[in-house]
Amino acid sequence: MHSGISIPYHLVRDGEVYPLAVLEERNRALEILVEERTRALHESQALYRQLTEDTMDVHWKADRDLRITYISPADERLRGYAAAEVVGRHVYEMFTEEGVETVKQVIRRSTEAGLQTAPVGFLTFEVPHRCKDGRVLWGEVMSKPDRDAQGRIVGYHGITREITARKLLEDRVHDLAFYDALTGLPNRRLLLDRLAQALAAGKRSGLNGR
Repeated sequence: MHSGISIPYHLVRDGEVYPLAVLEERNRALEILVEERTRALHESQALYRQLTEDTMDVHWKADRDLRITYISPADERLRGYAAAEVVGRHVYEMFTEEGVETVKQVIRRSTEAGLQTAPVGFLTFEVPHRCKDGRVLWGEVMSKPDRDAQGRIVGYHGITREITARKLLEDRVHDLAFYDALTGLPNRRLLLDRLAQALAAGKRSGLNGR
């Protein structure tokens, strides 16, 4: 009987016609490698879930049209919206009208500064968010654009952290500084502050208060 199969001699061990032992060893080595890579992948995914889903901060991603493609479970704990109610929606739907204007201003300033074509770090801004039960909470948003190999923006990702308590404290400090605690009327410090602002505006415009 004649066979057209050629076996490299260095793979065939003594007494073997076909290098089964070597091939079995190599197959087992590949199986072990696949198992190790799979385990490493699962560990990496578990770590990612732990870092993004088991925190109070909201992790999110959006496409270039500002439509949400991913949002972590923390958003449901904070605002009451399940991920299925948010994914696919425009980011503006997350904010109050005041918040939408704030985000538009941030985008406008970024565009004017040429940030649409140059690599940038995180942009940070504070914006009021809508909750499912009608409440409004404040969030500090840290956002960064995702770019392709040509430097074009293909999406955005970021983190939102609730700062409602801090904003309320800042408002309280502001009131104590500029309004009388007993009557609630503006005090002398507020008058001086407004005069300083008016003088600065007049100096910039050259109208001198006219």
